[in-house]
Amino acid sequence: MYLDNFIVILRSYSKEGDLLNFVKKNNFNTLILYQLNKVDKQYSLVDPIKNKILAEFICKAKTKYQIKYIEACSESATFFSKKINIGINKLL
Repeated sequence: MYLDNFIVILRSYSKEGDLLNFVKKNNFNTLILYQLNKVDKQYSLVDPIKNKILAEFICKAKTKYQIKYIEACSESATFFSKKINIGINKLL
């Protein structure tokens, strides 16, 4: 399932729950997050403390709602190389 404007949902207990329940109920196994640049502006994806917000959402989606894949898409390769790649390396 492609999800635009994810920042509106992230950190809202009820919106996250509604989304994840919908995804599970409708047997989606993948969430594709778009506009993570907006998430990065509020919760820096390269900051290991702030990026835990996104990591916690991903963990909850995978463990409690059995969503197999969480993917990201972007219009800019630069965003992936400068934010996503660095942020993932700091999470590991």
